[in-house]
Parts: sequence; structure tokens; C-alpha cells
Amino acid sequence: MKTFAALVLVAAAASAATHGAAEPPAADSELRYVVFLRPDPDRKTIPLEERQRIQDAHMANIKMLASEGVLVAAGPMEDTPTAISGIFIFKAESLSEARTIAARDPTVVGRRNTVDVHPWRGPAGIGTSYFRWKKENPQGQDVMASHAFCLIRRGPASPAVTQPDDDA
Repeated sequence: MKTFAALVLVAAAASAATHGAAEPPAADSELRYVVFLRPDPDRKTIPLEERQRIQDAHMANIKMLASEGVLVAAGPMEDTPTAISGIFIFKAESLSEARTIAARDPTVVGRRNTVDVHPWRGPAGIGTSYFRWKKENPQGQDVMASHAFCLIRRGPASPAVTQPDDDA
């Protein structure tokens, strides 16, 4: 299994533009945490066997987090040069908890990646249909797909916005 339904990333991009708007969040949205895995600037070249061991542990961690209901979606990025190795969307109690969970990923522990974690208000129910399908089809093969993902950053002229508290 390489990734969960990367399709949710399209929904993430679509709703990212409305995050932080002046009106209260829609009733059909949920606070989640987006984790960007970025190549560690101090990444050293290591033998293929060690890279594979770390990757296998990373995939086992993904499966464990998904089975615990923490991981809502995940997938690799394909930019060149690589600025973001991959993305997670977590269901966590707080930003600090999401950071702690992300820091335990074997690619982070193994100093292959660093993490960049952000609160994100996305559509309610992300991942629900995938997890229902996976429960009904435990041996079902996950299918990888490529989708566009867009990050929209506020500029200096953007209106001030109240962000979720660090431990909200």
C-alpha cells in the first residue's frame, strides 16, 4: 500500500481557500492537521538496505495510524526537486499532539525527513468512505493516483485571521 485515497487532497486544496474566512466554520467541516514531510537538509546518503528498512517501517507506521483512526489520508508528493516528500492528514486532539505523532514517523526518526504541521479545517468525513471500503475489503488493493494539490498562502495585504489555538 503506497497511499490512502489521494483524492482527498483535491478536496483539501478546494477548501484551503476558505480556511480562516471571517465567518464561522461551516457545520460540515472538521479541524484536522496537515503534516508535510520535507527532506531533512542534513540527510546523509545511506545504503539501499537501510533506506528500504526505513521505508518499510514508515509504511507500517502509516497502516498502524490508519487502523487507530488517527491517519485520515496520506500520500507522496512528486515535485522535482523535492520540497515536500509526502503529506499526512491527522485526526488529533491538538496541534502539539499532531506534531508528536508526526515526529514518531520512522522517516523523521531516521533523519530522512522533517515535519511541518498545520491546523486545517477541511470537509467533514474525509476518509470515511475509504475506511468503510477497507473494513469491508481488508485484502483490497489500494490504488495510487496523482492529483493536483495547491497551497494558498496569505500575503501581507490579507486581512487578519484568528487561527485555532495551539492546543485547541
